[in-house]
Order: sequence, then structure tokens, then C-alpha cells
Amino acid sequence: METLDPKLDVVFKMLLTRNEPLLRAMIEAVLTLPGPITSLRILNPDLPKDQIDDKSVILDVRVELGAHGVVDIEMQTRMLPGTTSRFLYYWAREYANQLGTGDSYTTLHPVYSVLWLGDNLHKDTPFHSRYRVAEATKGRLFSDNLQIHTLELKKVAELPASNQDADVDWGRFLTATDEERKLLASRSPIMKTAVDALTNLSLDPEAQRIAWERDRNERAARHMMGSAIQEVREEGRREKAAMLAQLLTRKFGPLAEAQRERVEGADGATLKRWFDASFDAASIDDLLRL
Repeated sequence: METLDPKLDVVFKMLLTRNEPLLRAMIEAVLTLPGPITSLRILNPDLPKDQIDDKSVILDVRVELGAHGVVDIEMQTRMLPGTTSRFLYYWAREYANQLGTGDSYTTLHPVYSVLWLGDNLHKDTPFHSRYRVAEATKGRLFSDNLQIHTLELKKVAELPASNQDADVDWGRFLTATDEERKLLASRSPIMKTAVDALTNLSLDPEAQRIAWERDRNERAARHMMGSAIQEVREEGRREKAAMLAQLLTRKFGPLAEAQRERVEGADGATLKRWFDASFDAASIDDLLRL
């Protein structure tokens, strides 16, 4: 049996929405709440079956924590342009949705965003970062109602083995091999529950099918994006080559066919080097030898 990848957003959501003890444990591991969680209600337990093949659909887990407010948990393996703005937009939308017509602002509860990230948001921040709205010089909180927690999975391997914090254990569970998860389960009851739940989910044919389809479409989306980026880069390289050829023609006269072919076939770094040297070059041949 091949274990499903818990970093795949659809597997991540199935794992948490089908196992309330795990969901509760993850929330308590990440958030420092003013009191125990007395009630927990998943607001979006279902998978959008007709949209599961649409990679633009965000498979987050939204949970109402009674008097503690709402927590939105998301697995995001790639940091695309605009991702942080989307995170903030989702938080704002969830916060605003608490109010109905005529409701008092005093009824607003905190909204927590818990973001598990496959890519680093910043290189110099810790594995678990906590973002709040605070005054810049004194650090005084403007409001306690906005909290965004980022947990950057690439940084888990950098943490010492002696660090057995609950949030770190979740990071290890999400990134570990099967053998590493067994060791994790041997020393942590909740991690054993998580490993058993992942194993059972991996044995479910319907879960396997959903995960396979989601993974296939994500790979296709990555391929298409990579191809598009490569096309843009190649177009930019051709434009730079044309500009350099035009500059050299103006300075030295028409290029020989071999010279033009070298300029048109040069990579981006070479074109930049030739551009920088073109103003002082005595001849085209001298330039192309650089």
C-alpha cells in the first residue's frame, strides 16, 4: 500500500474533517487560546465533488470554536504571486461574515488563519510565525481579532530533534517518511492517532481515487505554469538578443551571419555580459570573445 501524501490539500482536508480529535489536536497545537475548546463545528466538511479537478478551488477547513471564534486551516504547497493577498482576503471575508444586518461590532470574535506552507514565506522567519496587527514602535496590539499563523514545512528538517513541541510534531508528521512516522507515533499518542488515520485513509479506494485525480491535476497545472513561464523567459531572451544585435549594428555596421547567429542563440547571462561590455568593445569579434 502506498501512503497518501498528507501535504496534498485534498488528503489534508479528508484527514482533518473525518477525525475530529486530530482536528482539535492540531488547532490546540498551533493556537494559544484563552481557554479550552468547549465546542467545535466544521463549517465546510464536504469536498466539492464537481470541482475537485479544479486546482483553483481552495480546499480549506473552516472550524467554529464556540466563543473562541473561527479558525481557517489551509495547506498551500506553492507560493504563487498574490498568495499572501489571498490569505488576507480570506481572513477578511471570514471576519466580515460573522455580522448580520443590525448586529453589533462587539459580537465579533477572533478569526485565526492557520497556513501550512510547502514553500517558505520568508527565509529568516521561524518554522511557526505568528502575525498580528500591532503598533510599529511599541508593539501594542491594535486588536486581538486578527491572527495569521504560518508553518513553513521546509524548515522542519532544520529543527533539533530535541524540539518536541506539538506544532513541530505536526510538521514532522506532514513531511515524514512512513518509517519516520512510526517513530513519531511511538512517542506521541496523538501522532499515533494521526498515523493510523492516514493509514486507514490510504486504504480507502474512494480516497485513493480523489487523491489521484487531485494530484494529477496539480501536476498538470504545474507543468502548464512551468511551460508558460519558460515561454515568457524565452520571449524575453529573444527580445534582448534583438536589441543587442540592433545596438551592435549601429555601432559597428551590419553583422556577419555567424555573428548574428551567436547573438541570437546566446543565453540570458551571456547577453547581459555582452550588453555591459558593448560600450567599450573595439569590435564585434572582441565582444563575442568575452
